[in-house]
Parts: sequence; structure tokens; C-alpha cells
Amino acid sequence: MLSKKIFFLSTSYLLDKNKLWKNKNFEIEFGNYFDFSFLTKKKVKLDFLVLLIFYDDLLNKSNTSTNSFFSNIFKLVESFLENNNCRLIITILDSQFLSPLHDLKDSQSKEKLILSLKRKIFKLSNSFPNIFYFDVQKEFSYFGLKKCFDIRNWYFFKFRFSLFGLEIYTKKLFEFLNRIDSYDKKVLVLDCDNTLWGGIVGQNGYKNLELGTDGLGQAFIDFQKTVLEVKNRGILLSICSKNELKDVQNVFKKNQNMILKLNDIIEFKVNWKNKYSNIIELSQDLNLNLDSFVFWDDNPLEREEVRFKLPKVQVIDVPQEVEKWPSMLRNNISLIKFNKSSEDSKKTKQYQARRNFKKEKESSSDIKKFIKDLRIKPKVAKLSDKFIHRASQMTIKTNQFNFRTQKYTVDEMKDFVKSNKTIGFIASIKDKFGDHGTVGLAMLEKINNQDFFLKNYLISCRILGRKFEFWFLGYIFNFFLIKKKNIIIEHLRTDKNILLKDFFLNFFKKSIEKKRINLNENFCFKVKLGELNNKYDKIY
Repeated sequence: MLSKKIFFLSTSYLLDKNKLWKNKNFEIEFGNYFDFSFLTKKKVKLDFLVLLIFYDDLLNKSNTSTNSFFSNIFKLVESFLENNNCRLIITILDSQFLSPLHDLKDSQSKEKLILSLKRKIFKLSNSFPNIFYFDVQKEFSYFGLKKCFDIRNWYFFKFRFSLFGLEIYTKKLFEFLNRIDSYDKKVLVLDCDNTLWGGIVGQNGYKNLELGTDGLGQAFIDFQKTVLEVKNRGILLSICSKNELKDVQNVFKKNQNMILKLNDIIEFKVNWKNKYSNIIELSQDLNLNLDSFVFWDDNPLEREEVRFKLPKVQVIDVPQEVEKWPSMLRNNISLIKFNKSSEDSKKTKQYQARRNFKKEKESSSDIKKFIKDLRIKPKVAKLSDKFIHRASQMTIKTNQFNFRTQKYTVDEMKDFVKSNKTIGFIASIKDKFGDHGTVGLAMLEKINNQDFFLKNYLISCRILGRKFEFWFLGYIFNFFLIKKKNIIIEHLRTDKNILLKDFFLNFFKKSIEKKRINLNENFCFKVKLGELNNKYDKIY
């Protein structure tokens, strides 16, 4: 895997030769401290630009006020973001310790300024989603400012951190930068007994569990509240417990102290089978890869078995102290979403609709009639600024039904929409099971007067099985058929999108039989639309 490029700008020297900066995933360069001319550059070839501002350094610049400095910096930042697609990470740090006596009547003007700057950065992120505020000051507060900063280093080396502080900063920064480009976790799998509540429901009954306002009962309540927070971020919740299903359901239905309710849970796997087997079934039921799952169980033997059998599943090492769980879950970086969309809050309902769809489909003896009775209403719109955030999110999240698995940042998507050589389509779908939201994306680029290249074609896996993937591609083909254009299709195979081979075999069956198309592992071919007998636009 190629290393990602990072460039650092700072108001202080960053001890760039120190071994703590070495990371196999990143190629790092440093600018001269207090030199921000790099922000005037256009079209830089970077993955990340990190801007690290120490408030203390501004006090040493007698020729500039802090307000004018930040005013100039923000102008440069906006200009940089308009001209570049890399992610910009900003941190503002204050190493000075002040006695609590300073704030008895009013907060310090410095604190007011830093707070207003953070708000300005968050406001900027509405227009530029590639800007992030990395608040490592919270991590430093946990360990103590005295340990993280060293004034002697400033006087001798113009370096603000202590070596301990530099270690904390680099560790957290690399953790964040590695996470930002990784696939999102989608499902939190939870045990029940001594995890969601204290005690064993099969022995104690649903009324006599540790779940209330006292002692450990309060800790379990707080953990459930945090689980609900995670669900509201767009993470699906599933139960995987060795119990009788009726006993577990009684707790959810009848125990008045329960925070979580039955409709918060996408799937219950409550039985006496091995938990790794249940997680495999969950993966199949939800049509999600195993690396989308996070497993939380108080029993170390269960955790170890899942870790051994399912190495792709993230298994949390849960401490014995329940009181530590809420903070640990809340701050689990795998379950934090950096760019949440309106679609995320609907995830549980959408997957519940998928579950109902799957059950009804499996019980149907006539699939054609079943699909017809769904009363499917697809809708296609041209890709525009209105949809670019969701479109970018889909390219990053969709792995299984994705022709080329190419990721696009919001800024890259903006460039695509602005180009006069490109055209995009975004699709949504409704049926009798509900509104499934935005589920399809196609991006095409003009090669010459006759040919367009399909840069991206993807469908959300949760709505597969309705033949929508055939209909949407047929819609695109018909659009270009009218214009008498051809489409060049490329499939880049990965471990996650192997199901696409069956799709191609079905969609292009006649062309394959006539040997016009040869499907290798990775293939690229031109579809001459005038020669293609395509019926898929008539499915609905």
C-alpha cells in the first residue's frame, strides 16, 4: 500500500527528526515554523495538511495581534480549500496553566477566542467537509498539561511539547489519520447478561437484574445510554446472546429501567450456538462483510473465540469495571463517524425494512410476482451540488456492489460535477417496505465525441434483490442510446465485490453468448448501445 503524504505547518519547531514521527503508513514533510506561505499553493499533491497552532507562540510576536493572525490564517485556509482536495487538520493548543482563581467571574479572553475559532472551523466544515478540528488538548488534559508540555524545550529548541506530549500527539494523530480513510464499521454486536444488564436473566428473571439508579445498576444504564448514542450516529445494533429468546425479549419489553427498546435492535441472535456462527449468519442476513462488525461481550472466552474464528471482526477487550464502559464505547474511534449524513440516522429503519423484505421474499413461490407486488418507485436525478456529500459517502462506504471501488472526497466530487466532460446520476427508491433513500450512483466521463467511460457504478447492498441494479444500468444505457453514444465499462475486482461477476453474466448474457464480451477477473469493454438488446429498463 502506498504511503499517504502529510505536510505539517506549525507555529513552533516540531522536532521533525524524532523517531516518534516515523510511521509506515505516512510520508511526512515539515514546513519552516511560523511560515504559512504553503497555504497559498494550488493543486498540491497531498493527502493531509496538518496545521498546528500554539497560542503561546502568538504572544511572542509583538508585530501582530492574535486576532489579525487568525483572520489572515482563515483567509489562507479558505483559499487553500478552494484550490486543493486534500484534507486539512487544524489543532489549536494552549500550554499555559492558569489558576482557577482567574475564572471566578468571567472566562479569560484567550479562552473566548479559542472557542470562537473552533466554532469558525466547524462552520467552515459546512462548506468544506475536508476540514477537521483535531482537539488533542482534551487528551493532554487527561494526562496533565505539565506532563505534555515542557517550557525548557521551548527555550532551548523552540519546541513546545515534552517528549511525552509529542508521543501522545503523534499517536492520536496517526490513529485519526489511519481511521479517516478506513471503511466504516456498521454493526455493534452486543451480549446481554452482564453486558447490557447485571445478572443472568435465565436465573434472575427480567425484574431482578442490576439495572437502575444505584451502584452498578446505574453503570449499566449509562452504558445503554451510550449504546443508544452510537446507534444515533448511524451504527446498527445487534444482540448475540446465549439465552432463551423469550427471556431476553421480556427484559426489553417489561423491565421499566431498560433504555434500549426492541426497535433499536436490527437483529436478535439469541440461542445456544457459538457466537461466531451467529455473527456469520448476521453478516449474511445483513449482506455486510465481517470487517463491518464490532463485538462487545463481557466474557473473555467468548471474545477470544470470536477473535480466533473471525479475525476480520473487531473484538473489544472489555475491562471488568463496568463503570469504564460508557467512556470506552463513546470514544471507540471505529464507531465515530466524521461526516455524518441525513441517511445515517435512518439506517436502523432501512435495515429493518430490508429484513422484512428478505423474509417475505424467501417465503414467496413466485419471485416475478413478488417483485411486481413491491410497487417499486425508482427515481433518478442528475448528480449536482445538492447530492455531492451523499455521493462521496457512497463511494467510500459501498464495497460489494461497486464496479471500480474508487473513493471520491467531497471536493473531488465537486470537481466532477463542475466539469463539462462529466455526467452523473444518483438514484433513490421506495417500495411497500418504505423509503430506502439514496441507493445508487453512476459517474461517466466523456472520452471522445462517441464514447463515455463509466467511472463509477454502485448500488447500496441493503436494497439488492429487487433487480434495481439492472433497472438503473438499463436507465443509463437508454439515456446514452438516445444520444447515440457508447459506454466503456471497467470492472476492478476486489475481495469484497466478487458478487458482481454474476451480475455481469446476467446483464450481458446475450452479448457473452455471442462472444462480444469476455469476462475475466478484471475486464474492460465497450458497450455499443445500438447493438445491445436491453430489456432491463422495463422491469418495473
